[in-house]
Amino acid sequence: MGPRRVELRSPLCESGVLPLDHEPCRLFLEEEILKVLQLQLPTFASSSLPMISISFIIAEFLIQNMSFYYTGLGDNGKSGILGKAGIDKFDDIFEAEGALDELNSYIGLTAYYVNDKHTREMLKQIQNDLFIIGANLAALGNKEIKSKEFGEDRTAKLEQEIEEMSKSLPEPKQFIVPGGCEGAVHMHVARAIARKAERRVLRLTKSYEISSSIKKYLNRLSTYLYVAALYLNHLEGIEEQHPTY
Repeated sequence: MGPRRVELRSPLCESGVLPLDHEPCRLFLEEEILKVLQLQLPTFASSSLPMISISFIIAEFLIQNMSFYYTGLGDNGKSGILGKAGIDKFDDIFEAEGALDELNSYIGLTAYYVNDKHTREMLKQIQNDLFIIGANLAALGNKEIKSKEFGEDRTAKLEQEIEEMSKSLPEPKQFIVPGGCEGAVHMHVARAIARKAERRVLRLTKSYEISSSIKKYLNRLSTYLYVAALYLNHLEGIEEQHPTY
């Protein structure tokens, strides 16, 4: 029988699943599970064994006592981000992470209904961008953890796509009633969720310093999704509807 792979929810994202040997995940789990070990395995918990040995003990403990898809550590209404545990699940940091997760999930749904191959590829890249942003937020307030840098080039890519799609569209002079083809309809919903995610992330600026490149990206993302909705309707030959007052 080959080696068993243990996968658990990552502390940086409520819906993320990372392998146990993922460093930030491992450190977080060790901190939490050692508390359990102090009650159930006092000999190991107080041991002077090297951390690598304790890690194997923890891994075996998890294999014998936990599901591969949940830890049960959040049953008391608390969770954790990278390097910090015991945070209320309704904390602003989780509101922001949850909004990003909702947006990422809906963009995945939107891609299913989009017929244009290039747009689907862009949505896939945006989903990856959102994971990086989520990891950056999870590391807020912890100088010892360095997340992958999120650069201005990602916003520049969105702007480039917006400009390219705009060449095929008439100059906007009126509000648009969300609707049209299936891809456009879902793109409009994604755009609204993107605005919500942006608001949740900006709320964190009261307590944390958020990268300007992240704030700019989220602001531009909703514009991209809006223009993409119009573009998809254009490709389908569907005329936009305007509100009457």
